[in-house]
Parts: sequence; structure tokens; C-alpha cells
Amino acid sequence: MKPAENSQAECYRTTIRTGVSCEDAYASIGRVNEWWTGDFQGSASALGDQFTVSFGETYVSFRVSAAEPPFRVTWQVTDCHLHWLEDKREWMGTAVRFRLET
Repeated sequence: MKPAENSQAECYRTTIRTGVSCEDAYASIGRVNEWWTGDFQGSASALGDQFTVSFGETYVSFRVSAAEPPFRVTWQVTDCHLHWLEDKREWMGTAVRFRLET
């Protein structure tokens, strides 16, 4: 039986501590090509922006679905092809949430 939607069993969480302000971190998150992959198309800096990251056969497309500068931003997966999984579209609808605090 699959866990209920949004259950803790389905969540991956991590904490990253930096010496920068929330404003600087928030701005950096939107510059995806500087920290995740250079194979980046679109824009990720404002509410409603859409972008795609690619890694060879794999790609994931996102829409910035929530933005509360400089404390929160959420990306919603709108399309994907994950070549290593049986269900290549397993991440469809997944949300990536960044919460920033001092």
C-alpha cells in the first residue's frame, strides 16, 4: 500500500546552513544553472516562471508555484523523464519547497 499523499514517508528533507542572508540565498536558488546544472532552460526567479533541468536522458520541468521572497519558494514538477526508474514520470506533481530562515 502506498503512503498517503504528503505523508512524512514520502518526504525527503535536508538542511543546509550558510553564512548568507535570506535575501541572498533566495536570489541564488533562482539561479539554478549556477548550482545544479548548466543544462538549464527557462527562468526560476519569479512566481509563475517555468524551467527545465536536464542530465543526459533525464529531464525535469518545473513551475514556480509559490513565492514569498525572501523566505519561501516552491517548485512544482510539471513534466519529467527519469530514465533510471520503471515509472519514468514518477515525480509528476512533486513539490520542491525551500524554506529560508535566519
